[in-house]
Amino acid sequence: MGEDCDDGNSTSGDGCSSICLNEGSYPCVDPSDPNCCGNARVEFGEDCDGGEGCGLNCLLQGSSYLYSTPSFCGDGAVGTGEESGCEIGAPDGRADAVQIAEAVGMGVVDEEGNQTTSIMATADGVTGEAEFTLLCGFTLDAECKAIDPNLGLAANSCCYPMPEVVSVIPANDSN
Repeated sequence: MGEDCDDGNSTSGDGCSSICLNEGSYPCVDPSDPNCCGNARVEFGEDCDGGEGCGLNCLLQGSSYLYSTPSFCGDGAVGTGEESGCEIGAPDGRADAVQIAEAVGMGVVDEEGNQTTSIMATADGVTGEAEFTLLCGFTLDAECKAIDPNLGLAANSCCYPMPEVVSVIPANDSN
């Protein structure tokens, strides 16, 4: 356990590192090339070869909630981007490093374009509180308009009041 490979030496740079971890491979110039990343074959020194959770050097990128099917190390299932050793043993009951919350903000936006609020949760008689920062999350201008017709979608996915025309110079004259 803990080793990806063991090539019988302690030399790095040969596909298997001195601490017995895969080192990945270079991207293929031609998919028929042997031992290169991107030829759809997992070869010596590689964890994977293409697909979500697999890096450009054919090493697994680890668990992430950003994958099309989120994966979390320690949840009992080997998910996208994870090594099988990540799931050995039963869950330990400790708090996970990542918790997921889905929200669409309608609060006050700070200078960086974020909205922050306090979230409180209770489990087994213990209550905790943490700051939750929302990077808004809207994708369509129509979502903002549904809240208020005077709002528009900004590049940071937040809804902001649309600018108003206060005056026009030169004034529209019929002369």
